[in-house]
Amino acid sequence: MNKRIWCDPTMRGDAAEFAAEPGDASPQSRGVAGEFRVFEELRHRVSDSASPLFGARLAPNLYLPIPDRGRGVSQPIWRQVDLVLITCEGVFVIEAKNKGTKVLTSPDFVSLAVESRDGTRRSTRWILDQCAGHADALSGVIDVSLDDIYETTVFVRPLGFEGGSSEFSGHVFVGACGMEKEGDFTAAIEKKVAELRKEGREVFTAERVGELADELVLRFGDLGHGKAERHVARLRELSGSRGQFHGR
Repeated sequence: MNKRIWCDPTMRGDAAEFAAEPGDASPQSRGVAGEFRVFEELRHRVSDSASPLFGARLAPNLYLPIPDRGRGVSQPIWRQVDLVLITCEGVFVIEAKNKGTKVLTSPDFVSLAVESRDGTRRSTRWILDQCAGHADALSGVIDVSLDDIYETTVFVRPLGFEGGSSEFSGHVFVGACGMEKEGDFTAAIEKKVAELRKEGREVFTAERVGELADELVLRFGDLGHGKAERHVARLRELSGSRGQFHGR
C-alpha cells in the first residue's frame, strides 16, 4: 500500500509557505512529514532566481522498476524514491529520513551511523546502499549515465549531526534539513550545481529538464488512485512472468 494514503500528516500553511507535521507517532507518518519538508526546502530554491537551482524541476514520490530484479516472488518490483531533482547539470536522487536520532558520518560518507537518545549507536550503512540502488533504478529508466546522478541522503531535524562535509564526496552526500548550518543539504546541492556549471557541464537542455520531470511523474508517480494495478500489469508484461508481485 502506498504510505501516502494510509499516513495522515496534518497540513498547515498559506499561499507561500507550507509545513507538514506527523498526524501520529508512527514511522510512516514521520516519514511523509520529513519528505514534505525536504521537498519544500528545494521548492523554494528552484523558484529563487538567485539560486543555482533556479529553473530546476522536482519529481516526488516515484516508484521505479528494479532493473536487476530476481525471479523470486518475494522480490520487490520497484524502488520508492522520495524525490528527484533534475537540473541541466545533473540529476540528484534524494532519500529523506526522519528518525529523531543523532547522525554520525565520515568526511567521505563511506560510513554512516545513528545514535538514539539513550546513547545506543548502530550502523545505518544500508541507507547509503539504498540511495545507490535508487540511482541505479533511475539510470535504468532515463537516458542518463550514473556519472551524472548524485546520491543525496537527508536526515530531517536530527538530534545532532557529527562529521561529514559541506560538499559531495564524488557522487555522494549525507546531510541534514532543519538545522542551522550543520550538514546543510541544499547548500551542498547548490554548490555542486554551480561547480558543474562553471566546468561547462550540460547534461540536459532547460527544455529537456521540464520534459523529463513530467515524464517521470506520469510514468512512475504516486501509485495511488488506481496506478498500482496498471504499474504491476505493465511490469508483468515486460518480465513475461505470471508470478505474484510484491511492492516495497
